[in-house]
Amino acid sequence: MGLEPIAIIGLSCRFPKSPNLADYWQLLRNGIDAITEVPEDRWPSLAYFDSTPATPGKMTTRWGGFLDKVDEFDANFFQISPREAQLIDPQQRLLLEVTWEALENAAIVPETLADSQTGVFIGISNSDYNKILSKDIFRLNAYYGTGTALSIAANRLSYFFNLKGPSLAIDTACSSSLVAIHYACQSLANHESNLCIAGGVNLILSPEVTISFSHAKMMASDGRCKTFDARADGYVRGEGCGVIILKRLQDALNDGDNIYGIIRGSAVNQDGLTNGLSAPNGLSQQAVIRQALKAAKLKPDQISYVEAHGTGTPLGDPQEFKALTTVLKEGRSSTPCWIGSVKTNIGHLESAAGIAGLIKVVLALQHRLIPPHLHLENLNPYISLKNTPFSIPTQGQPWEVDTPKRYGGISSFGFGGTNCHLILEEAPAKSLKTASSSQNQPQERPLHLLTLSAKTEPALLELARRYHHHLVSSPTLPVGDLCYSANTGRTQFEHRLAVLASSTEQLREKLENFVNPKTEVSGTIEGKVSGRKPPKIAFLFTGQGSQYIGMGRQLYQTELTFRSNLDTCEQILRPYLNKSLLDILYSDNGELDTTAYTQPALFALEYALAQLWMSWGVKPTAVMGHSLGEYVAACVAGVFSLEDALKLVAQRAAKMQALPPNGLMIVVSASEDWVKSVIAPYVPQVAIAASNGPNNVVISGQSQEIESIKTTLEAQGIKVTPLKVSHAFHSSLMKPMIEEFRAVAQTVTYSKPQIKLISNVTGQVASPEIATPEYWCRHILEPVRFAAGMETLAQQGCRVFIECGPKATLLGMGCACLPEAEKLWLASLRPQREDWQQILESLSHLFIAGVPLDWASFDKDYARRRLSLPTYPFRRQRYWIEESTSLNSASDLESLSLNLLKPEKINPLVQQLELSGEFSESELKLLPKLASVLAEYYQKHLKEDGGDSQPSSMKNGSSMSLNGGQSPIATPEKKSIQEQYLSANSQERKPIIRTYFCQLLNRITGISQTDIQWQNPLSNLGIDSLMASQLRKEIETDLGVAVPVEFLANLSLEQFLEQIILLMEKQSPSLSLPATNSSNLWFPWLGKNPQARLRVFCFPYAGAGASLFREWSKDVPPDIEICPVQLPGRENRFQDPPFTNLKALIQTLGTLIMPHLDIPFAFFGHSLGGLLGFELARELRRQKASSPVHLFVSASRAPQIPDFSSPIHTLPDPEFKQAIERFKGTPKEVLENAELMALFLPTLRSDFALLETYFYSGGQPLECPITAFGGLEDSQISRELLEPWHKQTQSHFQLTLIPGDHFFLQTARQKLLSIIVETLVPTLTVKKGNNNHDFYC
Repeated sequence: MGLEPIAIIGLSCRFPKSPNLADYWQLLRNGIDAITEVPEDRWPSLAYFDSTPATPGKMTTRWGGFLDKVDEFDANFFQISPREAQLIDPQQRLLLEVTWEALENAAIVPETLADSQTGVFIGISNSDYNKILSKDIFRLNAYYGTGTALSIAANRLSYFFNLKGPSLAIDTACSSSLVAIHYACQSLANHESNLCIAGGVNLILSPEVTISFSHAKMMASDGRCKTFDARADGYVRGEGCGVIILKRLQDALNDGDNIYGIIRGSAVNQDGLTNGLSAPNGLSQQAVIRQALKAAKLKPDQISYVEAHGTGTPLGDPQEFKALTTVLKEGRSSTPCWIGSVKTNIGHLESAAGIAGLIKVVLALQHRLIPPHLHLENLNPYISLKNTPFSIPTQGQPWEVDTPKRYGGISSFGFGGTNCHLILEEAPAKSLKTASSSQNQPQERPLHLLTLSAKTEPALLELARRYHHHLVSSPTLPVGDLCYSANTGRTQFEHRLAVLASSTEQLREKLENFVNPKTEVSGTIEGKVSGRKPPKIAFLFTGQGSQYIGMGRQLYQTELTFRSNLDTCEQILRPYLNKSLLDILYSDNGELDTTAYTQPALFALEYALAQLWMSWGVKPTAVMGHSLGEYVAACVAGVFSLEDALKLVAQRAAKMQALPPNGLMIVVSASEDWVKSVIAPYVPQVAIAASNGPNNVVISGQSQEIESIKTTLEAQGIKVTPLKVSHAFHSSLMKPMIEEFRAVAQTVTYSKPQIKLISNVTGQVASPEIATPEYWCRHILEPVRFAAGMETLAQQGCRVFIECGPKATLLGMGCACLPEAEKLWLASLRPQREDWQQILESLSHLFIAGVPLDWASFDKDYARRRLSLPTYPFRRQRYWIEESTSLNSASDLESLSLNLLKPEKINPLVQQLELSGEFSESELKLLPKLASVLAEYYQKHLKEDGGDSQPSSMKNGSSMSLNGGQSPIATPEKKSIQEQYLSANSQERKPIIRTYFCQLLNRITGISQTDIQWQNPLSNLGIDSLMASQLRKEIETDLGVAVPVEFLANLSLEQFLEQIILLMEKQSPSLSLPATNSSNLWFPWLGKNPQARLRVFCFPYAGAGASLFREWSKDVPPDIEICPVQLPGRENRFQDPPFTNLKALIQTLGTLIMPHLDIPFAFFGHSLGGLLGFELARELRRQKASSPVHLFVSASRAPQIPDFSSPIHTLPDPEFKQAIERFKGTPKEVLENAELMALFLPTLRSDFALLETYFYSGGQPLECPITAFGGLEDSQISRELLEPWHKQTQSHFQLTLIPGDHFFLQTARQKLLSIIVETLVPTLTVKKGNNNHDFYC
């Protein structure tokens, strides 16, 4: 049974003189010899060289195929600390980078592979870096084990990309990488994996192996693989890395992947017993080729090229050649077959040799050219080509065949006898095309958008430079394909660039200008995403008066999603309009300005624009229309169907059109209150039709009265602008049509909005009334509360406003309503501007703002093909351990002596001396003091000698400490950091701690001060549990404060620093800093929002602290202040003893919270926190204090329902730990760290004591409403335990179940907060703003 064909959909490489695929092909095609002398940074080649074979400690070669800068790596990109990176084998580091490039080449966004059945199969056999590190055991630390284990080469890839398929490092020596690919194919064929990363790596960093191979007479004297030549005398070693991405062929075709080649079959076998362990076996080689052919279901004569193992040995070459020709000549007449070896170019890459050969064949198939085979002057006398179809290409040869397809074989033989052969088929030409699935394909769009992103600004600039160079070298690339490939196939990082271009040439010019700025160029936008979460978006829908002939015409002609939605509206409207909507929109016959046609046309256009935005992944948090626009907003929000919406709009427009045209509308540039006073004498003939901003009020009414008012206002110098409308909308002149319209509205099916919908009538989030006929009748008569609606959108947290309409009418008014807010105002269309120019410019701004976009859908209606594009430009730095000479050198002995005298080394030494029995007790007590004096003497001695305390092996390497990051020994004359802090004035103290913290991070992680991003979490620095534990220990030693475990997992660097300073203030009450009173401790974030009109006090679950709610403020309106309550025993209050009695805790809280009840407030509590909020509300009632406006309890059983489960707070530590593990709320890194658990358990035990010793005392229900939340998958708190909360309130009760387990407040935070906000907003009072217009706060 043959192997299921496997597609190669991505590949990348680093080979000698070939840092990428393009350079590798140039090297192959041009027959370049990449062999060089051994670089000085590997070893001194002359010192190790001796041409005499078997000279002890010497090698017979000074040559090799080497990579440049293998000491460099982009540790920050892969979130690895510099300290760990230095201990990671460069082979692992190289694999990370090349794998990322291969995934990009496959147009796979790595994040999409998380949790997938993706396998990793890596060939690796060399461990030179391990040899270098192990020469000095004193610099080894915890990262040495994972850093040098060969198995981790594959496992680290699975770890970083979060892959769940098999992960294997394979060592079969020279055949490792091809064998790895074989087993990757098997994993795919068996459906064990759905995608595979396969390849190999080899680096030559130390001389030992080369010395050994020289003694075994494997090395060529001239440093060249002279494969098949009579001069062959061995091989030259080479290094490199290659990775390919594999997928089952049918899956690749279905997914539209770019296929570079197809693996038709492969086989692996073993030589078994031969005349020597490393001697080749020709019969086994024949067998493995036959097995591969059988797996591929091919005949020998179908193979037209073989990439031979071809190491260039006088006996191995003839044996391999014989095996190849014996098998491949079967059934072959005159069909030629070429045989070559890439080892003649780059040397023998050993564990990466197979992948080097495979990528060569893939490139040869792609270019249909067989590259030249080098160093062949005279054929090996044991090889004959005469009268055979076999040839060795000493020059490049066109790969021509007389068969439908080209097939090539690759051989790779391990020197331990493991053989592998693999057969490749050229890629199907049709696989390069990803055709549109549409039957009605539109014209190509006239403008395109290229998006690039990187982790740093310099990397973004370099990426743009790479794209520019790529376009210079490939000027005929279709711009649509290029943008599609870049937009869909790359991870989107913080630093972003968006470029609009109509052609490849224009794109090249704009990129050139970005890289080397000369003039300001439009259509190029650069920026950095701010914040971790995407901004909230509001869609605004324009009202009547914004129409113009030809609006959206270009989109209709070139965008299928827009066109299909407009066509759908046209079909629905035809019975109502009795003419084509398209004729109304795009024929200059004057009908578009007739109300009966204007309103349906605007609705259809705006609806199609909204659907287009949403198809691109732009999802609104809220929607709001202006007058007619509210019908579109309601339809998009799901209040009524498109059919019903169009029926309403068409009938509304027709009935309005039928009214007498005896009215006018004007815009008055004055406040609403002032305008009301002006029109008061004319009411009801004149009314306010819209309040659009602080000084933008529209009045509507009888023509005569409006003219009279207009004259009066103009005489007073008030700006008045007439509106071009047919009727006086939103006035009493509309009343004659209301009853007929009500009859139509009563035939419509209404539903609750699925998206937040802001009502024109109220200016607030729509109430259930919006789903009634009466609301839409009111909507016709009452004024549009646009300004109030904009305030509401701002309260909902909307930061991006997209106008779905033909003009940017609402954006200008909205900006006037929110003049000081940092908002993004984006138009869909503008008159006198091409549709695509405007909408793509807005899309560019959304990309820069961090809005997730669906780029696949953006291009789904166009025929696109995936292109191979430049890969990420890693920003590499040097991470290397210099090789030690010997511990016998004086400097190293001094270093060792100094190391043994460090304080942390003395106690173990004292214990050893005590066991020896040779020292008295007084002598042992004297030893620590003696060591301190000796250490000081050593430091002074080294300074006088012009030396330092650094080992000689580190003087030319990295400056970081590798002995665990211990602090330098403090000399008596130098103040400790704590003393510096205490003696400094208040302005100097924070900089002192900041500098100390930078130095501490440098010692522990190796990160430099310039690389520290203070707003990022500690985890972004590559800090693992070991480093975190050390960080805490050193801070406790140096600053005298205990660092809570939660700080390390939950806080950003800046927050961490602030909390450390708070702890130091608490430890030293005499500091002249502002006093840290009880309120600061219990309510650490109180008062952060002086504009707040309502406070929500938040109580955490057992074991958690205030940081649990650190992100909540971002998801609530600015009028609501989130005030987490910090209980003793956690985070910045770690040293405060936690409460074990709930009554005492509640009484304390009742006293402390009283001064902060000066504005309305609510309580929220999760699990234990729910009980705290409930009992605190009862305590406030007992004290006759203010009552909360609402109590929110989450995952908390009703207090009157007893818990009959056995208490756990009294269990011994092991059993208690097992019990809390079942709750799944404690971080894994805490559970698995005994030291952290020892610190964490007392607080958690105390919290459970609060719960388990609680006794419900009964009493009157609370006056405030209660909302209870539960998790649908919560195994601890069921619905039955939540429903009895209704008995604890005299007011309204609501129970809401949310997807998630007991800790759903973390996974469903936004949903939870949206309900809380929606519940609280109506409790806020209406106040007058600065411009006397109403806003809701």
